[in-house]
Amino acid sequence: GDAAGQRAAMRLIDMALPLAGPGQALRFALMPGGQDPDDLIRSGGVGAMRAVLEQAQPLVELLWRRETEGRVFDSPERRAALDRALGEAVARIPDPATREHYTRELKSRRWALFAPPRTQTGRFARRDAVPPPLPQTRASALVATDAGEQLIESMVLAICATHPHLVPRVESRLERLEPADPGRAALVHDLLAGTRSEAGRLALDSIMADPHVRSAPAISRPAGASETAEPMLLNALDRIESRRAAREELARAEAEIEGLADEGLTWRVTQSARARIEADHPAIGASDDLGEDRKALADRLSRALSEEIWRKRR
Repeated sequence: GDAAGQRAAMRLIDMALPLAGPGQALRFALMPGGQDPDDLIRSGGVGAMRAVLEQAQPLVELLWRRETEGRVFDSPERRAALDRALGEAVARIPDPATREHYTRELKSRRWALFAPPRTQTGRFARRDAVPPPLPQTRASALVATDAGEQLIESMVLAICATHPHLVPRVESRLERLEPADPGRAALVHDLLAGTRSEAGRLALDSIMADPHVRSAPAISRPAGASETAEPMLLNALDRIESRRAAREELARAEAEIEGLADEGLTWRVTQSARARIEADHPAIGASDDLGEDRKALADRLSRALSEEIWRKRR
């Protein structure tokens, strides 16, 4: 129960992991601070000791606490260090099935720890939060959500579900997907944590019912599309990210800028929109001549600026 006892328990983790396996469960009963079993029984009787034993924690809980308690994970390097420490610990487990279950459980905990908080609106919103885009900004051609974006999101989730070996390669990008639909959010969690939830299953069934998704070769014939699935997945992620970046850039500009737009705003919005066009049409990225796409972009940007979509209407 004291600091020395806690440290000893944490050291036991590395000794216990090689013994973990089917039917070899090990749990840890943590004593109240500053007490050993004799102290607890003298002060609270056998009932107090029984209560402590009933609250004994599994080995995976102590492993997680050891690697996360009192630590800050505010940078990619620190998060990578956590991933490495957990990976090295799990590698000590000799039984493959047990090792896989530990990996899934720790991935689920990692997701819960690092998942971005849901944006609050209304009376409980943070005072320093960036205000939402104005109605005229949301309605503009540059900011409005593409009708096809949900289909692209469907393709991302369907490919990951059909080719689960690709999930680790796009793990961080999948975490940032943040679907608005709760069922799709549950499916993302299932893909990352290796779990199966009812909400995730229903979302996947709905996605697979879409003929546009179902007819894609990487999904309809997964066994014969192992080489094409990854490029298709990466392109779909590029397209979704470039669309969202373009919308967010204009929303930030609307929230930050007072007065008339300057050349800096024009450049920022142009670059975001260009990135979206290049993601939709990869061949354009190798050329400085956007042709009709450049003209369309210029027309839309000019229209957005002339309408002063960042201004609040009185």
